[in-house]
Amino acid sequence: MPGNRSVPAQQVTESPSRASPADPCAMVIFGATGDLTKRLVIPALYNLARTKVLPEKFALIGVSRSVGTVEDWRNHLYYTLKSFVGNTATEFDVDRIDEVVWNQLADRMSCVEGDLTKPKLYEKLRVALGDAERLHGTAGNAIFYLAIADRLFGTVADQLGKAKLADESEYQNRERKFLSPDPQFLDLPTMPARSLLSVPHAGG
Repeated sequence: MPGNRSVPAQQVTESPSRASPADPCAMVIFGATGDLTKRLVIPALYNLARTKVLPEKFALIGVSRSVGTVEDWRNHLYYTLKSFVGNTATEFDVDRIDEVVWNQLADRMSCVEGDLTKPKLYEKLRVALGDAERLHGTAGNAIFYLAIADRLFGTVADQLGKAKLADESEYQNRERKFLSPDPQFLDLPTMPARSLLSVPHAGG
């Protein structure tokens, strides 16, 4: 996992005032149990949900070697998020967690466990993306967020390519995009202006 890089949540969620919700999509987080996910991605997604910028037709799929059950993952993220409330060492500027908002986000979560270097994981991810489209109306659109060590970026991109999960030509009228916290990660397409997290590289 990346080191303890602390990026303010609002840096990720900045967007034009009264921004309209993003398009339907599933967001796949590689490194679902890592520090970057807990400290940056989940607070950002919560804020987007709270301000109604997160699309109604949205799903969040966590990928990790040992993520456990989806309930384990949800609970871990919830208590971490709750620990940020009133903590001046964080940039998560809320005075409480809105349980309705959190539950709406949590209900859209699922997880896939496995080795990022093995094709079997990506076959399980294909099933999870299909379930997300069927259950949450994501329209087959997917964002792959790489909250993992830089040295694994190429491996994940290669495996997604081999599994034909990242090739938009395989998915007519559907978007498959990469998002990385590392501005030096080249050769992968950045998100368009209507990207879910508003800026192409959250750490840039």
